[in-house]
Order: sequence, then structure tokens, then C-alpha cells
Amino acid sequence: MDSTYSVVGLAVLLMATPLAGSCVTDCPAEPCQYTFQINFAEQGNWEPGTWDFVLEESGTRVGSCTIELPEPESSSSTSCSGQLELNETSDGNGVASVETFYDFTAGETSVDDSFSRTITLSVRRDGERVTESTLEPTFERKNLNGPDCPPACWQATVQYKF
Repeated sequence: MDSTYSVVGLAVLLMATPLAGSCVTDCPAEPCQYTFQINFAEQGNWEPGTWDFVLEESGTRVGSCTIELPEPESSSSTSCSGQLELNETSDGNGVASVETFYDFTAGETSVDDSFSRTITLSVRRDGERVTESTLEPTFERKNLNGPDCPPACWQATVQYKF
């Protein structure tokens, strides 16, 4: 009778132990988002005015944001359209980053390796161009639930100074 319990116990232990490289199924899956983030390196050089940010991929507008700096204390003056978000500096006097959740893999039949895209960032203050740059970020595959576990998403981050 003791050996029966030992065999049953061993079977339960083996069933409960995940195999190397396998997905953990007991935990909720981490959501996976396609992201591209541009972090602005010089966060203290934002002059007062209306700032406009436009992000395009191959001539197609991904999104745009407008912000009045310094940010009024009474309400937010940030307005975004399309798939672009703007993150202010902690003091509200500048822009820390812009980020999009746009799927840059659209139109691809198979994406298994890292890839790059040509993306244009335009920044204007009070209607005058401050900078317009072509960026070529490298998107890396991320599997937040484990290396062989779905879902897979693609993410890239660049540091930008102007």
C-alpha cells in the first residue's frame, strides 16, 4: 500500500512540474502590445509655446499630438489623434516621450526576426519646424509569457535629441 501512494505522488509531482521551455499555463497571460517609443534626451529645453508632433511610416500618418507648454495648471492641454500618445515630463514643462501602439508588421506574411522600419518624426513649435528626422528603429520580438509562448509582439525604443 505504501508503494501505491509513492507512485501516485510521483505521478502528481511530474504532472505539476513544467518542462523546460514550456509555457506556464497556471498564470494569466501577460498582454502583449506592439510599441514604438521615442524618448527625448534633452527634457529641460522646452520653450513655451504650442508643440506639434507627427509620426509617419512610409508616408502614412501613424498619429499626431499637440501640447501647450508649459502645461496649464487648471487642465490638460494635450490633444492626440491616431495611434500616438504623449508623455509629459514630471514637472509638466516638457515632453518626456511619444509612444505608439501601431502594428508595424502589417502587410508582412511572416515576421520571425528583428526588423527595422523607416519612420519620420516631425516636431513644430508655434507652427515653425523644430526638427524633422527619419528614424530606423529595430523592432525586437518580445514573448512576455516565456521564450516559446504566445503571444509574440514587436517593440522598439529610441533615444532622440534635437
